[in-house]
Amino acid sequence: MKNLKLENKTIGVKKVDFRFFLIGLFPIALILKYISALDPQLTEEIYSIKINKATIEILSKITNIIPFSLYEVFILVIVLGATGYIVYTVINMMKKRKYRFKLLLRFILNAGAVFSVLYFLFIVLWGLNYNRISFGEAIGIEKREYTQSELVKLHEHTVYELNRLRKEVEVDEKNVMTVSGGYKDIFKRAELGYKLASQNYPTLDGDYGSPKYFISDFVRYIQLGGIYWPYTGQPAVDTKMPYTVMPFVTIHEMAHQRGYAQEDEANFIAYVLCTKHPDLDFQYSSNIFAIRFTTSALRKENPELLKKLNEKLSDDVKRDLKNYTDYWNKYDVGLEKINDWVNDLHLKSNGVKDGTKSYSRVLDWIISYNNY
Repeated sequence: MKNLKLENKTIGVKKVDFRFFLIGLFPIALILKYISALDPQLTEEIYSIKINKATIEILSKITNIIPFSLYEVFILVIVLGATGYIVYTVINMMKKRKYRFKLLLRFILNAGAVFSVLYFLFIVLWGLNYNRISFGEAIGIEKREYTQSELVKLHEHTVYELNRLRKEVEVDEKNVMTVSGGYKDIFKRAELGYKLASQNYPTLDGDYGSPKYFISDFVRYIQLGGIYWPYTGQPAVDTKMPYTVMPFVTIHEMAHQRGYAQEDEANFIAYVLCTKHPDLDFQYSSNIFAIRFTTSALRKENPELLKKLNEKLSDDVKRDLKNYTDYWNKYDVGLEKINDWVNDLHLKSNGVKDGTKSYSRVLDWIISYNNY
């Protein structure tokens, strides 16, 4: 054994840096991502329905013991850690100029290793779901581009439903839609919505941890109403937002937890489940979101017609819509542009060509679903 050690030392054999193995996880993740895109049906059957579902159920149950979202804690640790390490490296390079190249190389290797591990975990824990069969296709709906006539019909129907449902939901002292049980009641009934829906849509079935609340105003200043954090299996929702939209947002983030990564699909699942939910406040929330999407589309295509159609909205519905807008205006300091850029980059890097614009593609699904 001694001779072997001496021989290794003599011929200059060096121990391979473990960081290179960690950096090697990045190309492995890219390969897995590429393979999953080749056969969406196989990805659906093997990864999404079996491997990923079991993994997220276990992970979300473990993190379920924590009542709040770990997303902000995770981001804080990353930001502080990265900032601290950059400052430490720069100071070291200034003090030890002789070794600055070696220090820079060490920084690059460490940063690359951390990035590779995080990206690999993202892909393995959830990211391959971007390449699964779409929910609409799974329930037999053919996605297609809608006509303006179909868009108008959906908008008119949504206006009718909003006016009808608004008469039945709870209101507060300001005559704004509310939920007396608060966000905990919404979370509980959102899980009921999935339980009922899974009878017809089995891919939505599962035993997952419950939605969580944010612990700071940071998410509001970046205009983030909800997020699914794959590293913890937790869907998180802004529990201070108006109750008009909270049921829909909750169902949306829970759709991500169930492996539906595409934003338009999560919106479509939220629309279907809220519309079919036995409780009227969920139905109302679904139509609030629907009219936001149809309004955005019609504003581009025919603003004069939109103005005429919206005249039929009741004053109570208009008050709820204004309350929603006023809420986010309070936190509008321009940081949402950074969040939009990051989210857009994230979506495009995962094969969503139109990035954040994909949210509005839900109209294709909704109009096909309603068969207008």
